[in-house]
Amino acid sequence: MKAFLETILLNVVAVALVAGFFIMVAKAEASPTRIEKAANLAGAINGIDPDLVMAIIEVESHFNPKAVGGKGERGLMQLRPQFFPDASFNIERNIFQGVAHLAVVRERCAHKQDLTWVTCFNGGTSRYLKDPTANVYYQRVMNAYLRRVGATARAKNY
Repeated sequence: MKAFLETILLNVVAVALVAGFFIMVAKAEASPTRIEKAANLAGAINGIDPDLVMAIIEVESHFNPKAVGGKGERGLMQLRPQFFPDASFNIERNIFQGVAHLAVVRERCAHKQDLTWVTCFNGGTSRYLKDPTANVYYQRVMNAYLRRVGATARAKNY
């Protein structure tokens, strides 16, 4: 009986060690540095402030590259697979596709003043709001953005 209990204990310890290893690897995969590097490069390529990209990622997925939304949206930027068949949980691919889409949204959205066009990333480019600054999504993104750039900074018109 003692040998049996020792075997179970060793198996439990082994499982805990393996699980801990995979948790460490998952955390390393989604390191803020890796996300930030991808956001910086994608933002520079598409002319979108990387701090805004990071704010959108914070609001969309809370920096969880494995996030899945209520309508099947995937990854850091919460891209819908029916519009982005290649949308994946890969950090760089998801950010690059999401930021490229942000650039298209910025051009097509009816809201051009300040950064109110980000409401269209969440609600679609044909959606027009009487007061986009009252939109909850816009407020959440702007709060995250201002936290990133500093409380005294003004939102840039990109």
